[in-house]
Amino acid sequence: MKERGLLLKAKKKCFFLINYFEEIICSILLFAIVVLVGWSVIGRFIFMRNWAWHEEIIRFFFVTMILIGVSMAAKKEAHIRISILTKTFADEHQKWINLLSDLFWLIMNVVILGACVPLMRSMRMYVTTTAAIGIAEYYFYSIVPISLILTSIRIIQIYVRRYKDHGNIFMVVKSDKGNI
Repeated sequence: MKERGLLLKAKKKCFFLINYFEEIICSILLFAIVVLVGWSVIGRFIFMRNWAWHEEIIRFFFVTMILIGVSMAAKKEAHIRISILTKTFADEHQKWINLLSDLFWLIMNVVILGACVPLMRSMRMYVTTTAAIGIAEYYFYSIVPISLILTSIRIIQIYVRRYKDHGNIFMVVKSDKGNI
């Protein structure tokens, strides 16, 4: 009985981490960026010292936060769409336009991922390192395919969830939340 309770707790924690992965990562990265930028300002103006590795890490964290944020926006269906265009159509047409835009997004993810694979292989074969930190650039650039895969998974999850909850994939969301 105790093992079942522990297993249930572990399962809940895993679901929490899966469901809020993007939020957790983006929050950690934003906190780290604020701390590092603050430390850079203090170092520059109080200690008269500049650390080059700060800028490199901050840039990597910022780009990572943006790419993971794209996945978070896709998960919340808050990504940028041309709602002015879609709102001119009837609800029946809007759902098809939204489906086509998501399919186009998935296709673009696959195309970009296809371009990333040879680039990542090349970067592993011919290792170049970052200027200040000296870490292989392969690790920094690997966030691009990771975010593409994560975003694609989140888009697919939306349609799977709609089908499970409503019996179809064409749920029209009436709110303007997240649409620009």
